[in-house]
Parts: sequence; structure tokens; C-alpha cells
Amino acid sequence: LYDNFHYLNNDKFYSLNFKYNLNDLDKLPFDMQLGGRLTASSQNEYQSNSLFFNLHKEYTSGNYPVIPFLQLDKFNFDSQDEHSFEDTMISFGLSIKLVVDNQDNDVFKDIIYLTPVLRTYDLSSYFFDITIGLYHPFS
Repeated sequence: LYDNFHYLNNDKFYSLNFKYNLNDLDKLPFDMQLGGRLTASSQNEYQSNSLFFNLHKEYTSGNYPVIPFLQLDKFNFDSQDEHSFEDTMISFGLSIKLVVDNQDNDVFKDIIYLTPVLRTYDLSSYFFDITIGLYHPFS
């Protein structure tokens, strides 16, 4: 995920994240994720909180499963020195799961995620990012 801060001063920032997955719902053709985030600075100069709602669906046809998603984020930002604001961000992306086969027939596999994302705040400015992640199970 991303931070909705522009770190201007030397300070320490702390975040608390929560995500809840609603998967395999019988009446819906997609899965959902709900969550929130609270971030604050150690000197109480900055504080931000956000809520998000994510729709996604995994497609496993082909060699590499793909997970297209649409995410809505609503966040607000408070700064003692500057202004406060709130905004909504829309993100559309596609996670590609590259499963690493380690030849030992273990059900738990290492997975490398490659996720390109297109984001916008006001439908006039767009941002593109690529995230790379690693999932490694502990057995």
C-alpha cells in the first residue's frame, strides 16, 4: 500500500492498518476487501486516516493467475502547520501471481506478485505505479 503523507520534516511516523477479506461469497461473482489505516507522527504534527473498499476476482486460466481489482480510498489529512483536507482516490490494477515451483511438491509455494496500478484523484490527473511483492510461507 501507499502512504498519503509527504514527509516534510525529520520525524517518526507510525501506522496501524486493518484489512478484512470477504471471499467466496455465494451470491457475488467477485471478492471484497474492507480496511482502514491510521497514521500519526511522533511529534503530533501530522495525522491521517483512511478507509478503503476493494473489489477483486482471481482468474486462474493460463499459466499465471491474474487478479484485476478496483479500489476506492477515502482519506483525510491533518497538519498543525498547514491545511487539512480530505480526498477520494480511485485505483485500478492487475496483480499477476508468479508461482515459484521448487520441485518438492509442497502445497505451500513461494509467490512473486507483480502489480501495475493506475490511480486518480479527480479523473484529470493519473498516476501509474508498479509494486513487486513476495509471499513466502513459513512451514
